Amino acid sequence: MMPLEFYRNIPQKECCQCGVKMVEQHESYHNECEHCLSKVEE
Repeated sequence: MMPLEFYRNIPQKECCQCGVKMVEQHESYHNECEHCLSKVEE
């Protein structure tokens, strides 16, 4: 398996609170989506 193929096969990140598929940011290590994060901050 080529290294690039390995990274393409990694499943998309999901929010651990609501399960929505997230668009992952390379500098972010959050496990919650923006919607769930905004609920926590309130």
